Amino acid sequence: SLAVSDAYDDPVKWIEREFWIPETGQAIVLEDYQQRVVREALRRDEKGLLRYSLVLYSDLKKSAKSTIAAAVCLFLAWHHEWENVRVVANDLKQANSRTFYYIERAILLNPRLRAVCMVKQYHIELPNHTVIEAIPVDPKGEAGGGDLITCFTELWAAKSTAAKQLWTESTLSPLKYGKSLRWCESYAG
Repeated sequence: SLAVSDAYDDPVKWIEREFWIPETGQAIVLEDYQQRVVREALRRDEKGLLRYSLVLYSDLKKSAKSTIAAAVCLFLAWHHEWENVRVVANDLKQANSRTFYYIERAILLNPRLRAVCMVKQYHIELPNHTVIEAIPVDPKGEAGGGDLITCFTELWAAKSTAAKQLWTESTLSPLKYGKSLRWCESYAG
């Protein structure tokens, strides 16, 4: 069963059960180091608050960084009701073709998720009323979102004034301290 309410489910176990990939036609299997990174990045303190508000996940090219970012986004979205998840890239095409696309694909490949999620262009609604969206760098349109997670893909290329302003505008709300985070994935080197 897919329990929405279990916010403290082991993220790796959930990802390896529910985040499906086309290469195998079933859930992804993370490498040991990827498991350690995901568990540490989503570790909670004794009060149940996230220990980190910013995660920079950097690895070699073609090492599944965007897929792992997508899995983390979907895990968090699945376990938190009435939230927003934003996947940000330098333009809408990139936002939709990387991390957001992998979230969408995992949902469509998994029959249980596909049956309960509504997938539209750049927008996914989960049964717990959480929304996942792909957005381009647009600081004016995205200010003050109060998101559960803002995932920046290919952050190395975010050099424009608009990208820097969006980073500032997407600052985590103090009201959500320990309950939200920014995830940045980029290649090493």
